[in-house]
Order: sequence, then C-alpha cells, then structure tokens
Amino acid sequence: MPPRGSVTLPRQRFRSLAFSAEDQEAALSEWKAKAQAGGEILKRISSKISCQRKSAGDATRSGRWLAEGVALERETVSCELDFEKAWAACSSLLQESVLQERSNMAEEREKLHESLTNLVVTVRKESNELCSKSSNVQRSDVEAMRDRLAALRESFSESVRVIEHQAETIMEEIEDPGRCSPTETIQLLVQSSIDVLEGVCESMVNKPGSSLVRTYKDAIEAEGDSVLAQLASQECESIPAGLSVRDMRKVSVVLRTYGNISSVDSDKPLLPGDLYSRVQQILPDISGDDVRLAVDEVLQQKRRKACARSLVFQFRKKCLELLRSFEKAVVADEEIGKMVESVEREARLREERQQKLHKELNELRAVREAEELVRREEEEERKREEEEKTQKINRLREIEYQERLKQLRLYQEQQKELQQRELALKEALAEEEAIKRAIRIERNGRRVLERQREYEEKCRTRKKRHEELNAMKIAHQKTLEAFFQNVRDQLGVASDPERVLQGTASSKQNEAFISFAEASRYSIYGYTIDDMAKDPRFRLQLALLEAGLHQTAYGREVLSQGYRVPAAQKPSEDNPLHSRV
Repeated sequence: MPPRGSVTLPRQRFRSLAFSAEDQEAALSEWKAKAQAGGEILKRISSKISCQRKSAGDATRSGRWLAEGVALERETVSCELDFEKAWAACSSLLQESVLQERSNMAEEREKLHESLTNLVVTVRKESNELCSKSSNVQRSDVEAMRDRLAALRESFSESVRVIEHQAETIMEEIEDPGRCSPTETIQLLVQSSIDVLEGVCESMVNKPGSSLVRTYKDAIEAEGDSVLAQLASQECESIPAGLSVRDMRKVSVVLRTYGNISSVDSDKPLLPGDLYSRVQQILPDISGDDVRLAVDEVLQQKRRKACARSLVFQFRKKCLELLRSFEKAVVADEEIGKMVESVEREARLREERQQKLHKELNELRAVREAEELVRREEEEERKREEEEKTQKINRLREIEYQERLKQLRLYQEQQKELQQRELALKEALAEEEAIKRAIRIERNGRRVLERQREYEEKCRTRKKRHEELNAMKIAHQKTLEAFFQNVRDQLGVASDPERVLQGTASSKQNEAFISFAEASRYSIYGYTIDDMAKDPRFRLQLALLEAGLHQTAYGREVLSQGYRVPAAQKPSEDNPLHSRV
C-alpha cells in the first residue's frame, strides 16, 4: 500500500520507472517528511484529546456540584416561604409567650448561623494559606488541618443529629386536630413532587427527554402507592365500648404528661403504677377494665401515628432524593447530547477535510501524469538517437575486430613456436637438476652420520657432568648437616618447631572486637623482658647484631632456617660458610 499523500502510478508506468534512483529517493524523502509531520499532528491531537477529556470531567463534577447547590438553595427558599406563610396565618392566634419563644429561637438561630459561618471562614482561610505555601508545606501542618476538619465534621454531625432528634420530638408531641391525614399528605406530596418535576422541566432551556420525565413520575407514583398501601394496612382505629371520643382525648392528655412512654414503640410498654389511678380519677364513671382498654388503645393510636409520621417523613425524603437525581440525570443527559453533537461535528469536519484532500490529490495526480507523459516521449526520442549511435559504433568495432583477429592468429603461431623452445629448455634443465639432486642426497647422508656421532658424544659428556654435579651436591649436603649438628651440640638447645609454630595467648583468643575502654579493665597477655631474654631466638638475634653478622648471608641463612648457635662462635675450617663471612 503506497504511503498517504503519494501518487499511485499504473503498473506498466511504474515498471518503466523502476530503475530511476533519483525519483525513488525523492519519493522516499517526501514520504518520510509527511510521515514525520503526521506523527507530530497525531501527538498534538492526542494531547488535546486528553486535555479536553480532563476538562470535561472537571466541568461535569462542577456542574453536578452547582446543580446540587441550586437544588438546596431552592428547597431552603421554598421552606422559608412556606414557614413565613404558615406563621403569618397563625401568629394572631398564638399567645405572647409563644411569640417571645419564637423570637428567642430566631435569635439563637442567627447566632448559631453566625458562629458556624465564622468557623467555616476561618477554616477556609487557613486552608487557603496552607495551599499558598504548598512548596514548603510540612506534613505536621497537613495532619493538624486534617484532624481539625475531622473534629469540625464530627461536631457538625452531632449538632445535626441533636437538632433532628429535637425536631422529631416536637413533631411527635404536637398534635394538630385540623391537619390533614397521612393519606392526604402523601397524595399532596405526590402531586407537589410531580408539579416540581414539571416546573424544573419548564425552567430548563434544553428540555429533557419525555421517557426520562415519565420514568421519574412513575417512580414517584409507585413510591406513593407503596406508602399508601402501608398506611391503609395500619388504619384500624377503634373506640372501646362505653367510651367517647372526648374520653379518649382526656386519656391521651394524661399519657402526654408521661413523656417517657409517649413515644414507646414496643407492644407492651412499661407503664407507671399511678397511671391507671389518675385516669380513673379523671373518668370516675368507667370501670378498671375499660380504663386499661382505653390506655392500651391510646398507646396503639400513638404508635400508629408515629409510624405514619415516619412513613410521611421517609416519603418526603425519598421524593427529594428523586428530584435531585432527576436534576443530575438531566445534566448528564445534556452532557451526553453535547458530546454526541461534538462527535458528529468532528465527523463532519473530518469528512470535509478528507474530501478536500482527495480533490487536491486528484489534481496533483493529473499534473504528474501529464509530466510523466512528456518525460516518456523525450526518453523514447533519446533512446532512438542512442540506438543509431550504437549501430555506427558496432560497425566500426566489427572492422576493428577482424583486424585484431588476424593479429591474434599471427601472435598465436609465434607463441606456439616459443612454447616449443621453452619446453625443450625445461627438459634440459630438469635433467641437470636431477643430477644435482643425486649429488646433494649423497652429501647429506654423510653429513647426517657425522652429526649423529657428534650428538652421541655430547650426550655422554652431559651425563658425566650431571653425575659429577650430583656427587658435589651430596657432599655439600653432608658437610652442611655435619656443620649444623656441630652447632646444635655447642648451643645445647633442642629444636622444637611445633612450639615455635604454635600461636601465642593473644592470637589464640577467639573473642569478638572489644573497645579500648572495655579492654583496659582486663589483664593484657604478652611477653615480659625476662621471657624475651630467655628466648633462644632473641638471644641469637642479639648475638648476630653484636657480631655485625645480622645483614650477612650467614646471618640471614641462620635466621631464616631457625638454627640456634652460641653468641660468640669461633671461625672453623669445618664451617662451609666461613669463606663468605
């Protein structure tokens, strides 16, 4: 397959250019340059793709964070408006103490909000300072900031749990007779969630898909149907015989005074001993068994109401989660649509570039084909001229060949005659060389016999000298042994090589390395001056030193061989080293 951007020639045209080295080198250099340029473009495109992918991920995360923040702000504003409307409707009916309590709670809320804001601003400022000196930041500063953030997060979580517990307690203790039933509340919540979902869809510039909206609506309705089914299974209120609704409310008020059992979830809670007596005092016309039935029924009603409030709260929380997930899904759908559009746009641009490139290549191919046609015509004309010149040269060469052929035949005849003469001369020289070789062979035979006799004579002389030298060495060794025996007898010291070669007490120690401070606490083993004076080797060295023989051949021989001699030795004729001393 030819390289991209090159011109493809027909097979017969390419065969005609097969031996054009200049064109091949030019095409190869052009192909290498385009390949290198294409590689650089590919690297730049890959780097741009990675950067775009990273920025798309960052934009996705930032968009999700912004969507969640906007949803939270919208929910906060909606809750505040609902609360203000409800408060404006019921503020005229409340007592002065309740209004004062609300104002106090509002002040506490403002203080708490201000303290939390200041704390968050302080932590943010410290984290920004830590980020500004990221080049020389220390690990201890990072660990301290991490611990502080963990403690702050734990305190926030604890505060949120306390506030949620207080809110649940208030909701359980407050019973408003005029409020809607749990079933109506669930239906209203379902309708309001669907309205909010449609409002979000209307507020968006790019409308989400109908299938996505239908899916979330079905999910909200299915969750509402499930909660309604649970509430329907629990709605089975009954009033004992002989009691009215007013009597049941009185029993409920009495039970409310016992806060520790008002929210009991067990089937048989532990009731105070004076509970039945107090109910009996309020309702003296009711028997003891009816009182017990009334108390049990009120407890069951409270338990069912608490369960219903829990279901409503969970459904509201689930609706909020579904709405938030819908916003995230819409954002993701928009991003996917944008990505698909960008991919399609890139495909269109790539197709346009390819078409433009094909058009340029076709124009270039047409120009090159025209140039190639003109060049082939010039090449054919040049070939015809060269063929005519070649024919003329061939005719001249034929004439010259015939003349040279005649000269060659004459030369061959002369060479044949010369070879015959040389052959006769070589035969004469060979006969003369054979005679000389016979004479040389005879002379060499006499020379070999003479050399064999001389070699035998040399071997006998060498063997005789070797025997004489061995005899001299044996005599010399005997003389040395007699001399050394005389030296041993005069010194009176027995030779003990094993003791001399034994290690000292210091070298026999197998202990590990000991410092000087630690070793100074123990006794050091070695030789005293008396021990050294008693050593024959030391006495021999002193004797040689006093006599001035410690650097002579005799002194070196005695010290190296380990012989013991008296300090003052008289010269003797039996000493073989006497002449060298």
